[in-house]
Parts: sequence; C-alpha cells; structure tokens
Amino acid sequence: MGVRSRGTELRWISINSQPVFEVGQAKPGAAIVTFMDITEQRRMTDDLQKAQARLQSILNNVPAMIGYWNRELYCEFANSAYLDWFGLSPERVVGMHMPELLGAKLFELNEPYVRQALSGEPQHFERALIKADGSTGYADAFYIPDFDRSGMVRGFFLMGSDITALRASLTQTRELTQRLEGIREEERKNIAHALHEGIAQDLFAAKLTLDHLKARACSGESNTHENLWRELSEAIAACMRSTREIANEVRPSSLAHLDLSAAITEHAHRIECVSGLKITVKTEIPLPALDPVIRSIIFRAAQEALTNVIRHAKAATVGITLGVRGSSITLEVIDDGYGIEAGDTEKAGSLGLLGIRERFAALGGEVSVTRMTRGTRFCAHVPMGSA
Repeated sequence: MGVRSRGTELRWISINSQPVFEVGQAKPGAAIVTFMDITEQRRMTDDLQKAQARLQSILNNVPAMIGYWNRELYCEFANSAYLDWFGLSPERVVGMHMPELLGAKLFELNEPYVRQALSGEPQHFERALIKADGSTGYADAFYIPDFDRSGMVRGFFLMGSDITALRASLTQTRELTQRLEGIREEERKNIAHALHEGIAQDLFAAKLTLDHLKARACSGESNTHENLWRELSEAIAACMRSTREIANEVRPSSLAHLDLSAAITEHAHRIECVSGLKITVKTEIPLPALDPVIRSIIFRAAQEALTNVIRHAKAATVGITLGVRGSSITLEVIDDGYGIEAGDTEKAGSLGLLGIRERFAALGGEVSVTRMTRGTRFCAHVPMGSA
C-alpha cells in the first residue's frame, strides 16, 4: 500500500496479517497484523526495471542480432533485430529451444560451433539462412561464452549481423572486376594487333624498300650511301624488335596460344636470357581448362613476381610452381635472394603488387609475400570457378 503522511513523500508499506486461534476454537479470536516499510526496496525494484527497460531499448536499437542461450540451449534473451530475422515475437522466442528455432538442418550445421562455445571457445562464422519472408540471407555470427565466477560456462552470447547486402555488393564487385579484366585484355589484344599488323608491317615494308634500293644502287657509288642505308636498315630493324617486344609485353602471344604452364615457362625463358637468372617452372598436376580471366591474372602475377625478383632480390635462382589446392589454382614463386623486408609490400611505390592483390581479392583469391631464411616466397591462389 502506498501511504502519504501530511507533508511527507509517498511511502510503501507491506501489510501482512495472521489469524490467532484459541485452543479448541474453530474461529480466530484475534489477528496479528504487521506493517513493514518497503519504500527503499520498491525504489530499488523500480530502478532495476527502468535499467532493464533502458538496456532493452539500447539493444533493440543496435543494428545487430543479439541473443543469449543457456547451457540447455534455451533462449533467455533476444533483441528486436534477432526477432525480426525470424519473424517471431519475444514471447515466442524467449524460452524456445535452439533446434526448434533454427530447424533440424540448420541446427546440425551450427551445432559444432555451439558445442565449442559451451566448452569455452569463442566462435565466428558465416551462414546462409532462410529469412522470415522466404528469401535467402547471410549472417555473420559470433558465439561468445558466458563464464560464471567459478569459471564454468553457463551459456553463450550470440551477436550476428545481416551481411546479405554486403554479399550482394561483393558479388557485383567481382562481376565488375571480371568485366574490367576482360575489357583490359581486349584492349591489350587490340594494341598488340595494332603494333604487329600496323607499325611492324610498315617498318618491314620500309626495310624491304631500302633493301631494294641497295640492290639497284650502282656499284660505283660512294660509301656514303652504303653507310646511310646500313644505318637506316639497322634503325628500322631495331624498331621492329622493340615493337615486337612491346606487343608481347602488352599481350603475350604465348598466353593466347599456349596453356598457362607453357606460357609461364616461355616467359621465364625470356627473363632468363636477359637477366641471367636460373628459373625452373614446375606443374604439380596437369591443370584443368581455365577461364581466360583466371589464366590472365595468374600469368600477370607470375610476371610481376619475376619483375620484383629482378629489381630487388639480387637472386641467382627462382622456382615457380603451379598447382591445385581443392577448388583453387595456386602459384608459388620462391627466390634465393636477400629476402623482402617487413613493410616493403605496403610502401607507396608497390603499385604492381597492390594491383595484383586487388585483382585476386576481387575474384575471391589471396596473395601473400613472406620472407624466408633465405629469399622470398610469393604465393597466390584464386578459385577456379570465380570467373
């Protein structure tokens, strides 16, 4: 009962009564009544309820799914985002058994992470789920163990984020990267064609003309014309060689006509001739047929790795290995040079390596560069089906 004496604040009183029976009497002859001031207790209860409501409001406005599951896998708390994902009310979710909420198939996939969390190991994973509206969504989930004072796990906190839009954006980025890579290769092809069929042919025609003029020249002419012809002929021949080298650098002819292993082997042979490096190329198993985008990106990665060895490593030998790991194509380039220093790959000038990393990442692959006891290891892998 709330009571207020004159001029005082509201006080809360708990009233309890107990009948008193005389010996042998069926009806009470008196009653004992106690009055207890519980104002402070009520205030503490009100404060606790307000704090709980405030915490609930905060958690409901966090843009993430938050829940708590005890050791028996019954839900003790779920915020609005968690409820919205499954389209259920708080009364329906709180107290629900996890297999009932997730369904047998999804719970079977999540159960290993649940058991690990209940053993005290934090868990992090991604999962595809069917949302309340029937669409497929993707969640990024954390299971965080809850320890009591004795160190025993009494349950775990769940925090999940809806990454459906992020996954869709990533897919679009990969598709765009593949299109850009295709356009880039087409541009290289056009430039190489123009150099080979245009400039190179014109220079060849000019050289034929000079040869024809030389053949018709009178034998009695001065050596001046002979020297002039020789200089022009040598200049045109050098220009033709440069044109072929540029065309091959822009779009290696080997990549168009050979498989990936043979194309890298041919490029390595060219590098050997101009650098003095001893390069070996090994293919662990015969590679499957690859999408042109995948072939191109792996070839460019090998090209960039060898360029960096020549520029920085001061190596004598290089080993290149192509292989298959699961559903990914792998490229490994190991040299016996000085070894890369920590932080060198993050320098502003490392644009070639940065470009390779971005292109691999956009296709779901990865590039790593590590220093060894002697030399540097360049490793790249990309899913075969990413293109």
